[in-house]
Amino acid sequence: AVQLVLKQSPALAYGLALHALCVAEPDLCVPEDNPMRFLRTLQPYLELSSTTKEQKVEAEEAQQLQCMLAVIDAVLSLLKAVPSTLASALKDNLEDIVKRHPYHGVLFFAARCLCTLASTCDDARTTTLSLLYRFVSLIEVCHKKMGEQKRRMHAQRALFVVGQLCRFGSHVIDASPRASSDKDPVRVSTILQLFLRYLEPNMDLETKTSALQACGFVLIAQPRLVLSEPRIDSAMMESLQPTAPQCLKEQALMNLCDMVKEEENLMVASQQEAAKLNVENAKAEADAKGKYIVPKINGMGDNCLSGGIVQRYWDPILALATHESKNTPKLRLKVLQLSEAVLRHGLVHPMSCIAMLIAMQGDSEKAIQRMATRLLHQVHTQHASFVTDRLINGVQLAFDFQRTVCKASHKPGAEDSVAEQAGVSESGREGMNQTYQLFKAARSLRNRFLQVLMRRFEDGKIDREGLPFLCFCADLLANLNYSTLEEPLFVVYTLNRIISVRGATLVKQLKRRFAKGKDVSTAPATVDDEVAKEKDSSSDEEIEEKQEAREKLVEADAEDTTKCKDPKGGKAKAAAINSAVALAAMLLLKRHLRAAYALTDQRVQAFNPQEQPQKEAATRLSEDAFDMTCLDLGASSSEHRSEKLYKIFRKLMSEDSNDFATEYKAVGRKKASTKGAGKRGRPRKSDPVQEDDEMDEDGV
Repeated sequence: AVQLVLKQSPALAYGLALHALCVAEPDLCVPEDNPMRFLRTLQPYLELSSTTKEQKVEAEEAQQLQCMLAVIDAVLSLLKAVPSTLASALKDNLEDIVKRHPYHGVLFFAARCLCTLASTCDDARTTTLSLLYRFVSLIEVCHKKMGEQKRRMHAQRALFVVGQLCRFGSHVIDASPRASSDKDPVRVSTILQLFLRYLEPNMDLETKTSALQACGFVLIAQPRLVLSEPRIDSAMMESLQPTAPQCLKEQALMNLCDMVKEEENLMVASQQEAAKLNVENAKAEADAKGKYIVPKINGMGDNCLSGGIVQRYWDPILALATHESKNTPKLRLKVLQLSEAVLRHGLVHPMSCIAMLIAMQGDSEKAIQRMATRLLHQVHTQHASFVTDRLINGVQLAFDFQRTVCKASHKPGAEDSVAEQAGVSESGREGMNQTYQLFKAARSLRNRFLQVLMRRFEDGKIDREGLPFLCFCADLLANLNYSTLEEPLFVVYTLNRIISVRGATLVKQLKRRFAKGKDVSTAPATVDDEVAKEKDSSSDEEIEEKQEAREKLVEADAEDTTKCKDPKGGKAKAAAINSAVALAAMLLLKRHLRAAYALTDQRVQAFNPQEQPQKEAATRLSEDAFDMTCLDLGASSSEHRSEKLYKIFRKLMSEDSNDFATEYKAVGRKKASTKGAGKRGRPRKSDPVQEDDEMDEDGV
């Protein structure tokens, strides 16, 4: 890229190099033997640029002019005085550029140079004020007649120029005679009020954006105006709402970011200035002036208002990153850039943005993903416990963000798949793997991370709205980059414990519910038949008790089949189906992990998380994707879909019964009956689901 620039435009390449050198070390541009050398060399180029105002300005020429103006401004800021002849020539050139140049980048540096020169030159101060009054009058005139396109363009350019003059020359403006005048005073505060008139609802969006940008320039110079002018606070708050236009949200974020960075630059400059002085001399000088006070409380003597301003808008800023509106990657990147400056400056508590950073690691844009990862690593290095404490919030926010992305890319009219409902995406998996890397240092941290993802599995009363998040966590657990074999074993161990406690009981419950539903239409005949069968082997009292019990069950299940007749019964059945969906997702996850890492029955049964950590590396033997397409998250809304889901769940339980049979027995269930043993009398392998079926048939 550098060679291409050198070949196409050598002057621009040299200008960029000089600009970079000036930013790195401005003192090099002010040699001791000839401090005015750079000014005298570059000033003729400014005059040439100002005399070609009628010609079309190319972007390359504008960039070259920006580089020269940046160097001139750096030199002027280091000089105590400039010869009158050179100062007059610079003043005239800068005035022409401000009046006529079309590029905002050039206007920015020209206004900055002019305000810097006004600090040491009276003629430049007069010219600065003259330009200010001229553009302020233009803004007032354009506000009265905003119907014409040409006037809107003039107003937008004038707003930018006046905003830059206020940003870099506020001390010159407020010290002018007209600032204290009783009639039509022109101060920074009155100029801000003029800008706010352009934020009225009847203004077009482009002009509103220019006015909000100009307000940001004023706040950089005098942040205290936020406290004295309530309208700017309300304008900023409205611009940061999710329903606000995209350009206003981006501009409000840029205003805050520029304000924080300017405050940081001033702090760094003051620290560098203090470092040059001898500590003892500085203390003695401060004592002599009576200004040396030892701080007794945190924040004492802190005159920085940017922290309070950012905290005022911090919650809306964080909400913008993952809101359901169609936020462009550009807006999310600006949120991260502002967060970086805020965290570096220490203006908010680091814990407040951890959840947002975890979610942003799953962004599809690589630049955003890398920046979020870098910021989260920085926070984790300084405050590891904060990241651990806010992990569950970060996972939940990541789920919400991924669902937002899936909804934005979903085709209208098409049915949502399980992956789309759960917000499953490759970028989300990569982001969560980046977060998991922070927890791999110790076994306790790894288990804490995995337990957070499996916390939703522990909930025995999960509702329909909670199923997508559960599937999201299951997909993450299936696709984490495990380093040791102990990690997937821990997941399988936890799943076995949950399934063994709730699985077979739920199968039995659903079996009874669906059996009752089928018997409703033929309930009397069914009861009579069963009673007739039992007459041969039971007494009259036993027959009557069983008949009354069956009639009660039939009546209850008849109400369950129609939700409108008994909402409570319908809710109970829906809750059971939702629990079946959750357990089915766990069973699919367990089966996937066992196949991917070759976890045999012996390994699973021998694993104990309380024993010494295992150092065996985890090797993924199967690259098959985690498949949840057989699940129906909305099965509880329909009788047919519920029955279909029940069959899937029952099949998964039957296939998986070998893995948790031992644990299942430990919770107090009956042992497998010897009915159906092999020819040689050996008992068959225990199957909890089959046991429940046999117990149902026996009436136990």
